[in-house]
Amino acid sequence: MMLVWQACDLDKIDGPPPGGNDLPEFQAEFLLESNKTVNVEAVVEAIDSGYVVSGYATSTNFSSNNLFVVKTSKSGAVEKKATNFGVNGDLTGGKLIKVSDGYVLAGTKDGESVFVCKIKPDLTVSWNKTISKAGHKHTGRAIAATSSGDIIVAGTNGIDSGADDPFFAKLSASNGMLVDSQTINITNSGRFFPESICRNGNAFGVLGYNFGLSIPATFFMKIDENLNALIQFVNQPSFGNGSGAIVQGNGEGYMIIDGLSAQLSRQAYVSAIDGNGQNASTFDQFIELPESGFRGGGRTADGKTIAVGWGAQELGVDLFGIAALIDVGLNTIGTYTYAPNSIMAELTAAAPASDDGFLLAGRSKDNTQIVLIKLNEMFKIN
Repeated sequence: MMLVWQACDLDKIDGPPPGGNDLPEFQAEFLLESNKTVNVEAVVEAIDSGYVVSGYATSTNFSSNNLFVVKTSKSGAVEKKATNFGVNGDLTGGKLIKVSDGYVLAGTKDGESVFVCKIKPDLTVSWNKTISKAGHKHTGRAIAATSSGDIIVAGTNGIDSGADDPFFAKLSASNGMLVDSQTINITNSGRFFPESICRNGNAFGVLGYNFGLSIPATFFMKIDENLNALIQFVNQPSFGNGSGAIVQGNGEGYMIIDGLSAQLSRQAYVSAIDGNGQNASTFDQFIELPESGFRGGGRTADGKTIAVGWGAQELGVDLFGIAALIDVGLNTIGTYTYAPNSIMAELTAAAPASDDGFLLAGRSKDNTQIVLIKLNEMFKIN
């Protein structure tokens, strides 16, 4: 998958805003629970009105984790929080998708079982499902819906020897019944962790990382709706680490939103691949920072890509959130920076809004507060 460099001179991110230039429609910061740090994994428009943010929270002494879903009004005011999903145990993950009559949440229970939960618009539990097998450690790391409305969860199937292969489970959205599951053995050596899955037509692109190397590297694979592997590439693109997101691209292709590359001095990037996993367009590096990375993103109805992550003026300190809006030709339309008066701020999830605006979500205040930002259709930038 050869990548071609492309210079981009528009709206480059070179640091946090000087103040007063980036004015979102609203910006909300709120505490989930005291003595908890948060990891934000998804943001969507609510079924009724407002917005929904999901992820998982960790106690400050690292003794426990739990999933969360927060519902806000259209102005960002918290209306409801949910942290109890009908099971006892340690729950991590928190990727979420919206379905016709609610939301479906995916995660990992006690570090060894896939956990899936459907919740109603009022955030009460409709059903939950735990998928496990003796002697194996399954994780639920990403989630998508099939063309018929079934749910596909992507994760890992690991064994005590330390081997991990991609694992996929297909469930009925109506009652959580397990329809099918597959473990796909990657031909290359390593430990493979899917991080993001995206449907394009009747196939799914999967982005993840291979942890079996000295430096984590990207892998891409494509599966059909019956969970059969169609394509797999390991260490492609060779400069990424696969901890970002994959979204629908042009035609049958995908956009890879990633970063944290040692070879590129830890730079955020977006790449386009075609439906065969080959490079369909050019590589675009537009983050002029000593350190940066993209973690999440989304796709607008007209084919633009939203990418969000973090940046730093110096290695590992004073992190602030970054976002970019990119067209189908990998040209940067605009950028946005979120730099509150605190350290360790980052943006990790994004989605388009129905009014042509954009939703950005992440964490701030030393990782203890959830942040939700609504930008208008012009990306309200610089």
